[in-house]
Amino acid sequence: MERAAGTLADGDNGEVDSVLITHYLDDHCHKASLLQIDAAVPIVTVGKGACMVESWGHFTSVETMPDLDLAAPQTLWQSDRDYAVTCLPSFLRVGRLPSGPPFPELHWATLIAFSTDGTALKAGTQMVPETIFYSPHGIYAERVQDTSFATEHSRVLALLHGLDPAFSPQAANLGIENGEKLAKKLGVKYWVPTHDEHLSYGGVIGWFQSKYKKEWAEMVAGDSEEMVRREIENGESFVLV
Repeated sequence: MERAAGTLADGDNGEVDSVLITHYLDDHCHKASLLQIDAAVPIVTVGKGACMVESWGHFTSVETMPDLDLAAPQTLWQSDRDYAVTCLPSFLRVGRLPSGPPFPELHWATLIAFSTDGTALKAGTQMVPETIFYSPHGIYAERVQDTSFATEHSRVLALLHGLDPAFSPQAANLGIENGEKLAKKLGVKYWVPTHDEHLSYGGVIGWFQSKYKKEWAEMVAGDSEEMVRREIENGESFVLV
């Protein structure tokens, strides 16, 4: 991204510039893992995540990403309000798109918007950024406005959304049915499944899990040919073009 924007500094060997923590749950904000990162690396996270990370007394810079309006997520790069996070370059912005009840602690999306030529994302510019729409637990598709967000205001390059719903102890992951609706609304080029850990279930929960797996597999096979689905194993990487 830095190379495309023409801001890659001499001697930059791919060191971590900043860390984005989208949820404050342990599987997203794991203290033992994060403390291995140099204290000078800035952290960008959600409100409760910032309080948690700051309590460790390790990182010198912890910033909170802004909350956006579900009806107008493009305000992240088009509003007069200053949505910039100071540790990020001017061509890159991040923001949280809350989904609301019944489980507001889980179901939201993080927007990662960036210009590909180094143009600053700010009000009044004609830049149409590319966007990564990251929602590991899902965000209810019917609450996300489409049309202008998916066409006029942004190119949604990739959707990161799970395939397998999780029902215990609550509707933790919304799964492929919700993801299909989101992908169509946003007009995404890529769908990269995420947060589909191999979990073992027993009892009644296990029965429901096994019952629905076949139906979801059939839906995967029926995806639109215009959208590329790419599964990435742990340790692999994939360049979005």
